[in-house]
Amino acid sequence: MSAGLPKSLQFLGEHFTPVFRGRGYLHGMNMHVSLDKGAAGFGPGKWGKRRFKPRCDILNEVVAGLIWIQLDLPENVSRYELETFAYRLVQRIIANASARAVEEELTFLQRDQFCRPVKEAVIRELARRTISAVKGLPV
Repeated sequence: MSAGLPKSLQFLGEHFTPVFRGRGYLHGMNMHVSLDKGAAGFGPGKWGKRRFKPRCDILNEVVAGLIWIQLDLPENVSRYELETFAYRLVQRIIANASARAVEEELTFLQRDQFCRPVKEAVIRELARRTISAVKGLPV
């Protein structure tokens, strides 16, 4: 066991290891577990990396930019707040929300969240452009 170790480590290994060697002395958290040969297909090589989706991030920024340009926003609106709203809106459009539902979301944002007057024509045009951008349709 300790032929290649220095004298100090040989002493520790010989005097402070359990007398019982094998599976019988392992208890509790140190229980011996044999690995299943069928689980060899799993591991970091298969599922360890998270897939990067740049299209989703860019799409959220595009929708946030459309909202920033079209709507009358207060000066204290942060980029994070707009991108969070844009993310929710994009997810609703991907889930096949109707144009009317998108208009209602934008109206809620303008009137209830930012306390600004709503212009129906601007909201309708913004909803149409947003749906076109998310679904990849020509504007």
